[in-house]
Amino acid sequence: MLFHPLANDILQEIRAIAENSRLPAYSTHDHTGFWRFVVFRHAKITDELMTNIVAIHYDKDIADELRERIMAKFPAITSLIYSTTTSKASVAFGEKEYLLSGKPTITEKIGPYSFEISANSFFQTNSKGTKRLYDSVIEMAGFRGDENVFDLYCGAGTISLYVSGLVRQVTGFEVIPSAVDDALRNALNNGISNCHFVRCDLMNGLQDSESIVARFGKPDLLIIDPPRGGMHPKTVKAILALAPQKIVHVSCNPTTLARDLAVLCENDYVLTKVQPVDMFPHTAHIEVVVQMVRK
Repeated sequence: MLFHPLANDILQEIRAIAENSRLPAYSTHDHTGFWRFVVFRHAKITDELMTNIVAIHYDKDIADELRERIMAKFPAITSLIYSTTTSKASVAFGEKEYLLSGKPTITEKIGPYSFEISANSFFQTNSKGTKRLYDSVIEMAGFRGDENVFDLYCGAGTISLYVSGLVRQVTGFEVIPSAVDDALRNALNNGISNCHFVRCDLMNGLQDSESIVARFGKPDLLIIDPPRGGMHPKTVKAILALAPQKIVHVSCNPTTLARDLAVLCENDYVLTKVQPVDMFPHTAHIEVVVQMVRK
């Protein structure tokens, strides 16, 4: 079950608070209104639950009411967060976060590793399926033990840390500052010293391949796990310039995966293995792991 059993009840309480406030829901047509999103993050192994209410701006009276009413009825919530964003994009991403109750992060385990997850950090929704997904990454990578690995779109460092014991060094690249902070903290908490994490806008940050190699070494293998929109053409071009011997690409969108693979395979790479992973049972959505090797 991907949805926490309390989620609907918590959502109803937040809806009642919203209706009582007489503040309107945000409209994507004229970009007015107050209430935007409610985001639940549930750690399946540790059973920790984060509830994140996203609004257009901070209101202290609303914050106080959310804290008092929600925590009184749902003390099992590990982390209650009120986020704000002025972005017009219909994306549940907070520009500022206000901790109303509990911890600023929740903790989840994948295999022997523990991960702290903040409100804006990417983390797979199906924790039990994630272990199977990451085991597929390891199988596709076929590590020898001496590799220098780049992990692009590394998020909170989950793949980097999961494979760290099988390679010489991993460098994770991620644009979201809070995710990089999570990754650094996760490496420290797990006692892992061969992982390094860099804040980097992958659309432009890899363009100077000589500088990247001088700083982090030439990658033997790239692990790529981009968002649903896939990679920017500049990022694909930068990967070709880095010229790793092997690429393991994880994707939640077969359409954008096919688009990016077409460019890579038109140039220097051959698609050698494909493994779908059913991360979202009873839906049409899947994760796909592919292996490419340099010609």
